Order: sequence, then structure tokens, then C-alpha cells
Amino acid sequence: MSERVLWSLDRVEEGTAVLISTDGERMDFPAERLGENLREGDMFLRSEEGFTRSEDTAPRRKRNAERTKALFGNK
Repeated sequence: MSERVLWSLDRVEEGTAVLISTDGERMDFPAERLGENLREGDMFLRSEEGFTRSEDTAPRRKRNAERTKALFGNK
């Protein structure tokens, strides 16, 4: 069974989404094909049809916010 590879939205530049995989691969992809309300750190799964937003995005973002708060406090 192969491990699931997630792609993280690094940034959007001039309508192009820069995605980085958990394997370290980089891919440029049309941002409009990823959906609405894109935010850096959103996670996607790749399939033959393209990319779908992963359900891991919200919990991951919350964990990262909690870790940042624990490290740096409220600023």
C-alpha cells in the first residue's frame, strides 16, 4: 500500500499556485482550478482529475496556530 502524498499550498503568484509535496517536489498549478478561498498552508491530494482539498487542512492549521502561540505567545 502506497503512502498518501499531500501537497501544501506554498503561495499564489499571478494566478499560479505553487504547491510543495510531502516528498519535496514542487509543482506550479492554475490557482483557479484549486477552488475558492485559498490560503497558504492548505493541503491537497492529487489524483488523475487534478487536486482536491484535503480534510487535513483545518486540523493542521489549528495545530500550527497552537504551536505558534505556545512558542511566541499572543503578539
